[in-house]
Amino acid sequence: MPLFLDPKSQHRVVLRSDKEKPQADQPAFFFKVLTVRQWRELSKRNAELTAIVGEEKAADHEVETLKTHLLGWENMTGPGSNEIPFDTDRVEEFLTLFEIIELNQALLLARPDFLKKHSSDSPSPSSSESSKTADAAPE
Repeated sequence: MPLFLDPKSQHRVVLRSDKEKPQADQPAFFFKVLTVRQWRELSKRNAELTAIVGEEKAADHEVETLKTHLLGWENMTGPGSNEIPFDTDRVEEFLTLFEIIELNQALLLARPDFLKKHSSDSPSPSSSESSKTADAAPE
């Protein structure tokens, strides 16, 4: 079955700043594997980003890209160690712009051919049943 059609197929991304934490405690973000068409569209949008004038518009582009592709997260806790429920509208409340860019770059790099060559430094496909993700259906 193609990865995109597998409802359990997703990849887990941990921010560089959280890599040193034990895996069970790492805040992680989950993305659906991109089809070739989606990957091309996202690559094109990112290339167009260089033509965007103004930091605010560029930030809006990055935030919208993340919200479009993010399926869920785990180990996201706020003050008092309270778990933050998954809600893409809240990403701007606790992520920096640089963290959002890092996640978007990880999304683009999460191609199966890339993962095989760079498995130690790259996000890996996951079918973890314990992840807290939203239901996703192919587009």
